[in-house]
Amino acid sequence: IYVFVGISGSMLCILLARRMENMVIGSFFAYIGQNTMILLAFHILGLEIFQKLVEYLWNVQEMSRISFFLYHVMRIAVSVLGCLLLGKLIDIIRGKAMRAYENRTKFKL
Repeated sequence: IYVFVGISGSMLCILLARRMENMVIGSFFAYIGQNTMILLAFHILGLEIFQKLVEYLWNVQEMSRISFFLYHVMRIAVSVLGCLLLGKLIDIIRGKAMRAYENRTKFKL
């Protein structure tokens, strides 16, 4: 039975992915998928920075349940978006460095 549940769950995920492929959310998930390494490398840093900033301004332990839930939603969203922005910044810097290197070596024949 576990094999059947595993196969049917996988088929459901594939079906949903194909349905979302041409939608805006599908493009968003594709962009996140293309930037998985930057997210894996820096998400904890983003989570910790956000937590320290919020703890400096508010007492997180005294929040109500809804506020505490919204705090975590915002913490995750800010961390992911911050990582994606950092990835974009790294790509821009890498592109400029590569162009500078190519221009420098182009004339050294």
